[in-house]
Amino acid sequence: MRPTLVTSQMSRWMAPVFVLLATSLGLVGHNAPTQASPAPPSAAMGHVTGRVATAGGARAARFIFTLDGVRVRARLKADRFTLRNLPVGGHTLAIFQAGTSRAAYVPVRIRRNATERLSRVELVVGGQITGIVTRVVDPHDTAGEPISGVEVVAERVSDDGTGGGKHGGRRVSPSTARLVAVTDKSGAYAFRGAPPGSYEVSVAVPGLEGGLNWVYVEANRTAVADFQLREAVEEGVGKVRGRISDAEGVPVEGALVSVYTDDVWAASTARGVRVINPGYFSTLTDENGDYALNIPSGHGHLIVYAEGYLPAQQNVLVRRRQVLVVDLSLEADTHSGLATLAGQVVNQAGEPIAGAVITLTTPYGGPADGGGGVNPVLTAETDKHGYFHFEAVPAGTWIAWVETSGYVPLEEVLELKPGVAKDIQFVMLRPIR
Repeated sequence: MRPTLVTSQMSRWMAPVFVLLATSLGLVGHNAPTQASPAPPSAAMGHVTGRVATAGGARAARFIFTLDGVRVRARLKADRFTLRNLPVGGHTLAIFQAGTSRAAYVPVRIRRNATERLSRVELVVGGQITGIVTRVVDPHDTAGEPISGVEVVAERVSDDGTGGGKHGGRRVSPSTARLVAVTDKSGAYAFRGAPPGSYEVSVAVPGLEGGLNWVYVEANRTAVADFQLREAVEEGVGKVRGRISDAEGVPVEGALVSVYTDDVWAASTARGVRVINPGYFSTLTDENGDYALNIPSGHGHLIVYAEGYLPAQQNVLVRRRQVLVVDLSLEADTHSGLATLAGQVVNQAGEPIAGAVITLTTPYGGPADGGGGVNPVLTAETDKHGYFHFEAVPAGTWIAWVETSGYVPLEEVLELKPGVAKDIQFVMLRPIR
């Protein structure tokens, strides 16, 4: 089964408000929170009151309040605030000090005709999480259409992958809340003043696959989490077939055609034996250059390897019980088919890191082994100046994995072209806390 991300209850009350606002006023830019309209009098409502711990003599009037990413009006008196007529349920109250990176994100529980009292809310200097949410329209094109008015959620995670702390008392810790933002008409969103630490950023849109990113936030810095959401496809089996030929149209016999899917196929026998296929399906072309593969429905990547030819590849979308035809033409490999990779590993300050280990592996059986499904591995270590070098690397798609003491490993996908020397710099951004 495919994992499904579930939207928060914010959408139950915010959606009609957001639509009304968009119709009457137009959507605001992504650097400003959306302004909420008053809720209908008949709805179940509650209130929140508390104090803001001001810094540097800041006046309360210079603070901005949002509830689940939607701007709300506050009654202010000195350092005290009151928010009235808020929808019942669990929400995230955010307070921003205008013109600074200081903010607080506070979990609140609104009860009908009751007041949630926060004795003191402390603002901390945070960073920023920004990004753009788009919908993939053409599987062959990385560009997409922006999605406006959708909820983006950022939740704290600890170094061991578990969730952050909890709201358990009158004194509120601003680092324990669930951060919520809403995309503007360009698909952009922003969390301003996010407390430093690790976050899982997620987005869920009906009819599309859920998106999930991991970022590390530092004070006064910006972390980026973009989402390219693809159509959610009904589970089942489809077929991809076609013909592989050369540039002259002559069929290529014995070409290896492989499809790599995002999902793991699994089944259990009558005796309970679990059979698992990690999303890798392949076949060989016949004397006419024809091939056919039954694969799980969904998004995948088709790639073709043949002796004496450069690899050919294409993204595919196969629906349940659909037959998708993909014909590809192979280009003769007139080059050596080898590339050179060199570069340097540095820290955030640009200082070289000696002794870092760079590992290259293909995301699937690739050019180094003829596409046989066994990932080849190449390794190199940086010298005292942080430099490394790979000679005679088979052209194609490689995954670089950079490891060094004191930093979270870095992963990057590289495209190496035949006869081309590629130079790259790896920057280790996330120190281990």
